[in-house]
Amino acid sequence: MSNTGYGSHANPEVSVRFVYFASQVVCTPRAFEKDSPETIECTMMAFSVVVVSTCTCGKLKTRLASKLFRAIGDLLLAFPYTHNVFCPMIISALFSAFDSPVTDDSNQKERLELLCRLVDSEKMYIPEIHKWACQVKNEKKTLFDTYPSQFSYLILAVGTSLPENCPQVFYDECDVSKYETARSAFRNGHWKSVAFPNLDALNLYHMPQFEKKWIIALREIADSEVTCLGLDNLEKQQNHLISALSALKSAKSGSRFGADLRFPIGMTSAMLSSSYAHFHLLSVLRPFLTVLSGALQNDSFFNPVMAKRFLVALSPCEASINEALNDWSALCRASFCADSTSFDLITLYYLRVSVLLVSVRVILKKQSPDNIVQIPPMNSARTCSLLQKERLEWVIDKIKYLRYEFHPNINTIKLLYTITEQLSTIPYMLPRFFFHQFYHVDFKISTTPQIEKEKPINVMVGETIPIRVDGAISSTHPSQIRTVIVFAEVTYHTNHSHNQVLKEVVDQIDSKYFTAQFLLSFKANCDVRFRIEFIDQTTRKQWKADGGTTIPVAVREKYHQTEFKRAGAVPIPADPRYMVRSTMFNPEA
Repeated sequence: MSNTGYGSHANPEVSVRFVYFASQVVCTPRAFEKDSPETIECTMMAFSVVVVSTCTCGKLKTRLASKLFRAIGDLLLAFPYTHNVFCPMIISALFSAFDSPVTDDSNQKERLELLCRLVDSEKMYIPEIHKWACQVKNEKKTLFDTYPSQFSYLILAVGTSLPENCPQVFYDECDVSKYETARSAFRNGHWKSVAFPNLDALNLYHMPQFEKKWIIALREIADSEVTCLGLDNLEKQQNHLISALSALKSAKSGSRFGADLRFPIGMTSAMLSSSYAHFHLLSVLRPFLTVLSGALQNDSFFNPVMAKRFLVALSPCEASINEALNDWSALCRASFCADSTSFDLITLYYLRVSVLLVSVRVILKKQSPDNIVQIPPMNSARTCSLLQKERLEWVIDKIKYLRYEFHPNINTIKLLYTITEQLSTIPYMLPRFFFHQFYHVDFKISTTPQIEKEKPINVMVGETIPIRVDGAISSTHPSQIRTVIVFAEVTYHTNHSHNQVLKEVVDQIDSKYFTAQFLLSFKANCDVRFRIEFIDQTTRKQWKADGGTTIPVAVREKYHQTEFKRAGAVPIPADPRYMVRSTMFNPEA
């Protein structure tokens, strides 16, 4: 290294290249497989000296800085922060660029992006980085205002809270910075405390209609957070979510950006369904925890009749929770274009409702407490998803204590209340996919015969007609589409027992086009809705596509030949011999 001028920083590219390749070597799982802890610590201390020296050598070109701090991030995430003394040394070297109040010095933006990556990936780094960000805000306001997006994300890290003397609105004069702060608060679980005040401080007077409705919806969502379980709080949450849903649907119907609101509308609807389920369950639990609790004590005054009444009251809650579970399941299946972290969060929110359903079914003796919910492995380990996973694991561990022999008692009901409280007050963290959608998959379909101006297709009852569905696929997703499944859902207007669902699987997709054919017969007036599902090439999962088309069908009875008699007229017989003679030609008349 001395021959290349490393010591004098004459060739920073060589220094960065050395750190980059060395970090790749030491971060491999088998790098120190046979070495003792002392050898590992000695080697990493020597390497950390090189890393610190490179960090403090001055400002680098953007390309070199990105490469350097990406390698340092890999290094810090590969070794536990609390178990290695060299990690705090490197963190201090990263902070050193902000000792001077001069902005845009020593690659400050790249350093902040690295710190955001650390708090987003490893919870051990959060306390120190959060404390440092708060200190910068108090002591070096100029630096804090220069990088609003990065600093607001650090100061609102997952699992943290603002200091008591810290204002909730960080940037009073810039609406863009207020929105970025609110977005960071949404993603890290600070809805009512930070996101709402920043959104409420925005001036909507001069905003276009789409942006205005978007901000109004976000305000309502931020104000819907429940921090304390109660019927009044859940009712307020539902009102806010209903208002948010109304604003989102209004924005979708009147803007060319409506496709970007599919996921926000779906997630808001799912959160509303969960709130309804929590409200229903809490309204059942509350009387048995208060005025009726004396009859459920585990003593000589225990009343088995009251325990049976509790089971009868609890039984309808299963249907409410199932509705919420179906909404979250539909949202999961419609999130093909979501990034890995966003999909992890959506899956965990689905599991929230699933765990609550299992708890109720265990008390109703419809499911064994041994058959617990399994949390699948995360696609991308992030602090936001890890926090949700830890809370879920705690609740899952409590399900086994809901077991009882003959009748549930007050302890069983209290435990179910605790589970409900935990699941309803865990802060939602809006996934990145809620705000940024990097990929899209759109299906455009047409049918033959076609409808004109929503006029129905006229067919005879029992007549079999062919319907052809032609589709085109537009996709920016890296994973190819393997199979397209076209569903035809026939819904009758009067007798729903005749409803049916047919499907055609198209495996041979010609480039970006596909065709499916159906032979349908109808018994009465109905609507035929065609929708698309598909299987991707990578995960082989079945996903739901947005949209579809509906064909109204008008069914007419078959014509039967009948004889009609008009008043005052005589039918003409087929045989002329039986013709009635007119009076003017009848001599007997």
